[in-house]
Amino acid sequence: MVTHLHGIACDIERIAAICRARNVPLIEDAAQSFGSRVGGKVVGSFGDAGVFSFGMYKNVTAFYGGIVVTRNERVYRAMRDELLPAPYMSLLAIFAKAGKALVTDIVTMPALFKAITYWIFRFGYLHQVRAINKFVTVELDTSRKSALPAAYLRRLLPAQARMVLRQLPKIDADAAMRIRYARMYCDGLRGLPGLIIPPFRDDGSHVYNYVPIQYSEREALVKWVMARGCDMAVQHLKNCASLPAFAPEYRDCADAEATAAQTILLPNYPAYGEEQVRRNIAVIRQFFERRA
Repeated sequence: MVTHLHGIACDIERIAAICRARNVPLIEDAAQSFGSRVGGKVVGSFGDAGVFSFGMYKNVTAFYGGIVVTRNERVYRAMRDELLPAPYMSLLAIFAKAGKALVTDIVTMPALFKAITYWIFRFGYLHQVRAINKFVTVELDTSRKSALPAAYLRRLLPAQARMVLRQLPKIDADAAMRIRYARMYCDGLRGLPGLIIPPFRDDGSHVYNYVPIQYSEREALVKWVMARGCDMAVQHLKNCASLPAFAPEYRDCADAEATAAQTILLPNYPAYGEEQVRRNIAVIRQFFERRA
């Protein structure tokens, strides 16, 4: 299973060729890369199955749920037969997600975010206030599951499907804006000592749900940026190989451990604005110039 994380396609053509040559089944996790194409072919269609998420913070959202695509008739029928008896998504759960999304939209409206919301989360990060930070932290539950949670085995509501369909015409235009901001970040941050920036491509293979950068002194950099009124997020995904839940399968994955501890997400959503991207770049550069 391979993951196209942050809207950045992995080396899927080479991986798919290796899997075909060795008769290894290939599943693509394209949850964050809806609309990404490699060589004109959409990610999620190179392997035996592709998985897409329509969660609340994805570039295509239905608040919850997702889809699986496959060309394998046997896989399709097995999934269909298991899913058909499953109930639809809970209306209560969808309304709860929709309510949370509405609140998120309100508190991140540019005027309100700049005046109030940003300063609350800035205070939470700078002073390590868990009650505030938990609202922007993901993967809080890292316990091991012995069975598929019942809430996962649900079918999309027809209303959710219609919601997804209405967003499809905007995918390419939104991706183009994200790519534009990603180019600005990559050009503006290239060459800073010790800072790892993502590969930049404008061929449609990378749609950049975020622009991830990596730095060994992540906390110092984020505190510097936040203290100067700029917005960025710490990547909270864990290195699964080191989680207590997977201790029996433990492996020493040094690169994964470093990535989990060092990754920062730079905002580049379509409405973010070039002026704010330039300001983020300038403040990050000031951090390194101060240390030179």
